[in-house]
Amino acid sequence: MKGLDNLLLTMPGLGPVFTAGILSEIGSITNFGNDDDLAGFAGLTWNRKQSGPFQGDDSRISVTGNVYLR
Repeated sequence: MKGLDNLLLTMPGLGPVFTAGILSEIGSITNFGNDDDLAGFAGLTWNRKQSGPFQGDDSRISVTGNVYLR
């Protein structure tokens, strides 16, 4: 980790062990077309609650994606 320029280390609470785990699970960032694809892979998306024109505000986080990143 010392040889890598890692912006994750600048986030409070994330040390070299956690950031190494995150980077190893993601792999190459070029595998994802945009931010939404990466969030879906990590399981950081919410289920949509809607019926017709109604859009619900209270929804649970999805349980899909990589279990280690979630």
